[in-house]
Amino acid sequence: SSVAQVAISSASSRNITPNSNANSSKSVLSGNLSFSEFKALMQSLRHNRVLYEQHYGKEIIVLCKISPGNENKVFNIVKGGGDKKSKVKREKKYKFFLVSTFYGPKQSDGPIACQVESVLMEPFFGEYSPAEVRKFSREDKVRGNRIVTQSSTAFIHELSSLGRVHIKLMLKADEFFEKISSMPSDAWLEDTKNPLLIVVKRTSI
Repeated sequence: SSVAQVAISSASSRNITPNSNANSSKSVLSGNLSFSEFKALMQSLRHNRVLYEQHYGKEIIVLCKISPGNENKVFNIVKGGGDKKSKVKREKKYKFFLVSTFYGPKQSDGPIACQVESVLMEPFFGEYSPAEVRKFSREDKVRGNRIVTQSSTAFIHELSSLGRVHIKLMLKADEFFEKISSMPSDAWLEDTKNPLLIVVKRTSI
């Protein structure tokens, strides 16, 4: 389908990534892949290390949308994103962690499981940082749960319509092939417990 093509988004598209700059052509793959063709490409990587290494570090832009509601989602606040050179050694850095399934224009093509970059979610939490939300969840669960529910619902609603989603492979080749060696041949692409793809950007169409 010409609708579900991999294409670099136009400058006029609205981007939900805050303060993001256009990626250089070296980091973006473009082509005429439908969502189903993207899935087929990803499955072929399991048996082709050279092809995997060619795609690692690249952004593949696919027309897709997040699954609705709480369906197939994992949310948490985890350590990460800290500055190793920070003078405040005891300061702990946290980030939002979300894994969800995504679908193309045709539900029948089935899902892919992707982790979502924390920076995409942060604007939906407004003034609250991941560390603050984590603190609320521990000290004032009612308030913490309300913030998480309202913010995550708004985020999911934003991504529930088809958009140009930038997806990258998460693991280096050695890690990837070690990881999938213990997974069923066709399961890794849809497994929300062990996501191997990450969404780094999304623009509306």
